Amino acid sequence: YLELGAWSRAVDALRDALAEATALGVHSTAGLVRHNLGLALASGGAVAEGAAVEREAADGFAAQGHRRLEGFARAYLARIEARAGDLAAAEREALRAAEIVVDVPPSRAYALAVLAQVMLEKGEATRAREAAAEAATLLETFERVEEGEGLIRLADAETRRATGDLAGAETVIAEAARRLRERAARVSDAALRATFLAAVPENARTLTLAATWQNAVETPPPER
Repeated sequence: YLELGAWSRAVDALRDALAEATALGVHSTAGLVRHNLGLALASGGAVAEGAAVEREAADGFAAQGHRRLEGFARAYLARIEARAGDLAAAEREALRAAEIVVDVPPSRAYALAVLAQVMLEKGEATRAREAAAEAATLLETFERVEEGEGLIRLADAETRRATGDLAGAETVIAEAARRLRERAARVSDAALRATFLAAVPENARTLTLAATWQNAVETPPPER
């Protein structure tokens, strides 16, 4: 549900899972549930609660020495802080996430894509491009990552355009949209397919930019 943008259904399922894990005293599972619940809450509009839950999960992973999970939680927290408008906090968490998983390249790719998006929002296109380029290189090296392929491709495209590589940006966003539609076609439930394409921010933006940039290329300039 979280991957498909069905936020309320994700929150309900994760709250149930957290209650079960807490009752059973399974702390590692409870931490993993909180990690996903934080993003689900924030994505559904409960940003402050989502940030608090995600921070608790990240701190818990840190205490347990689960660096990969802490890295992902910090990256989620960066996205939540950005959604709340606190770009300074978002940058701190994204940088911390990328450093924590520096030896786990697929996880680092996700953290770097998040950092690139934050840097773009801050108007720091060059730094954003550096982060996105590394993330894209890691994605190409491993062909697939645990999470965030769509976000990585979007960050690659947007940072290329922001730094003047218009042709490269158009190529990357077209490929990102193609892959996204292929993934959507495998979702048999029509309602979930719709939320996957429209409610997940990076997916919706990918399709919008792909259409906008293509139309801009295809539409000739007016005659003078």
